[in-house]
Amino acid sequence: MKIFWNLSTKRNDDLMEFLKPEQLWFAEKNDQGQTELFPASAFTDIKDLYQKDLEILYRVGKFGAKPREI
Repeated sequence: MKIFWNLSTKRNDDLMEFLKPEQLWFAEKNDQGQTELFPASAFTDIKDLYQKDLEILYRVGKFGAKPREI
């Protein structure tokens, strides 16, 4: 099952419950201004990642910056 998520609009963390860590990708600018993409599965320091709630991990900042509440 493929889920397409338009990242150019508001974030929608409600969809995270349907995704596996290798299906949830993040974008980050490097020092040269280039955008780098990486999956949540790249965070190998999170123990039992596949048994955890990705939305909660995202909201508490385990994947990088914490999201702002809108």
